[in-house]
Amino acid sequence: MGASEMFQQSLQYITTIICIFTILIMSGKMGVFMSVLPVMISILLLSSLFEAFYFLPLHAKEFFSIGKISKKTEKKSGFWGTLNGIYRAILSFLLRFKWISLFLLVGLIGYGNSSVKKSLKVSTISRSLMAQNVLPLGKVI
Repeated sequence: MGASEMFQQSLQYITTIICIFTILIMSGKMGVFMSVLPVMISILLLSSLFEAFYFLPLHAKEFFSIGKISKKTEKKSGFWGTLNGIYRAILSFLLRFKWISLFLLVGLIGYGNSSVKKSLKVSTISRSLMAQNVLPLGKVI
C-alpha cells in the first residue's frame, strides 16, 4: 500500500531528473560550469527516493513499535564500545546544556569565518566586494 502511494511522487522525481539533465546540453564555458549541477541534483534526488522507499519504512516500523517490543541492550566491548561510550557522554552533555552547545556552535562558526577571512585578501571597491585567494608562486589554477 505504501509503495503504491509513493508511485506518483517517484514519477515526479524522474521527470525532475530528466528536466535537470537538459542542462548538460549547454555548450561553451557556461556549459562546463553548469555541468556539475544536474549530476549533483540527480544524485541528491535519487538518494532521497531510495531513502523514501527503503529507510523511511524501517524508521516508521521502529518508531511505531516503541513500547510494544522490549529491546535487548547488549553491552558492547572493545574499540566500538569505547567510542559508543564517548559519543553518548558528549551527546548527553550537549543535550543537557543546550545553551552551552549553542554558544559553542556559534563560536566555532565565527572561528571558521575568521580563519577564512585571514586566508583571503578582501578589498572593497565602492559597492562591490572582491575576494582573491592567495596562492604560492607558480601555482596554476
